Amino acid sequence: MEKGKYKGTRGEGPEYASIGSLGTKLGHLDLENIIYATQLCNLYGLDTISTGSYMAWAMELYQRGIIDERMTKIPLKWGDGKTIVELLDQIAHRRGFGDILAEGSFAREIFGEESRAIFWK
Repeated sequence: MEKGKYKGTRGEGPEYASIGSLGTKLGHLDLENIIYATQLCNLYGLDTISTGSYMAWAMELYQRGIIDERMTKIPLKWGDGKTIVELLDQIAHRRGFGDILAEGSFAREIFGEESRAIFWK
């Protein structure tokens, strides 16, 4: 990117599925941030589609009160690019709440039965 908050970020533009998973699925419409999040996934070796899906699942659980900030340590708000980037970093480095999400669908064991119904819809 030649300008903006992520000036100097290099790489190809995001694929259609990455825009959907790291963008609209998360209520996130900041294209610069979506490109940056995609580049982070590529750097960390994370699949953009599944990573975005697990983050959306966590945001839905948070919105419904199934999990809360005592567990996440950060508010999981739809469309918050800063939160998305922070969560990506946590997942990649398996720290904080990201350590749980790094387990993928196995995280449902930690979140409990109520989370399973949301995940498998």
